[in-house]
Amino acid sequence: MSPANSPRSVIAAYISSSLLFTLAASLIWATNTIFMMQVGGLDIFQVMLANSIFLVSQAIFEVPTGVIADTLGRKVSYLIGIATILASTLLYVATPGQGWGFWGFAVASVLIGLAHGLLITRLGMQPFIVTLCGLLIYRGIARFYTADATAGFVFGQT
Repeated sequence: MSPANSPRSVIAAYISSSLLFTLAASLIWATNTIFMMQVGGLDIFQVMLANSIFLVSQAIFEVPTGVIADTLGRKVSYLIGIATILASTLLYVATPGQGWGFWGFAVASVLIGLAHGLLITRLGMQPFIVTLCGLLIYRGIARFYTADATAGFVFGQT
């Protein structure tokens, strides 16, 4: 057994990647929460509900999008996923400016869940990897939208 594949190195790689994923996901979800509350005007319950809609949508769409990939081909599935990501991201960014509130974010969350399902079936990657990469993209869009302004909760605000 090579040193790179020893049980100790595999465990160390797993723990390191788990720690990095948890850190990255925490930063992304925090930024998303602040964006939805301060720019989108949602309360914390609505933010958590919209995030839950995204995660449930991603889980629901994994099987049907696998069928799309199997019947129409993986290239078509990938292109539909990319187009859905573009449309849902634009909807996500436009929601605060248009005053669509919670329902705009909810529809965007369903579309993002659909896109993630398509990309998971196309790329054959673990769902948390696709989610992490997607959320990094959405965080970048939120930072662009807010002109890279830092924002946070006011002390004592819930």
